[in-house]
Amino acid sequence: NTERSTQPWKTGLPIDYGLDRIGAQRLQRPTMRVRLRALARRIINPPAPPPRVYQPHPDPRQEWLFFQLLRECLDGGVVSEEFLAEQIRLQYLRPDAFDLIARGASSR
Repeated sequence: NTERSTQPWKTGLPIDYGLDRIGAQRLQRPTMRVRLRALARRIINPPAPPPRVYQPHPDPRQEWLFFQLLRECLDGGVVSEEFLAEQIRLQYLRPDAFDLIARGASSR
């Protein structure tokens, strides 16, 4: 339901992985013709620079679903507020997570 750069729990946090290392096609050594074709495409239509932060998910319902499920985990004692606060401090979870959890809980 999401790709790595649009994970709902990381929106706005700095990207913490190398975008240039993604892709199984990079595991194989390309032929000279393939490399020249790719170079020509980049010259004609240069790629946009990769984002420096995680982007919002294109479907807001995915974000809502994630934080609803996280609310259920908090209510059920599966995770604690202390654990989530630590994940926010480590930048594994976006800083407004508690606000989104509360907002989702109030929309029931």
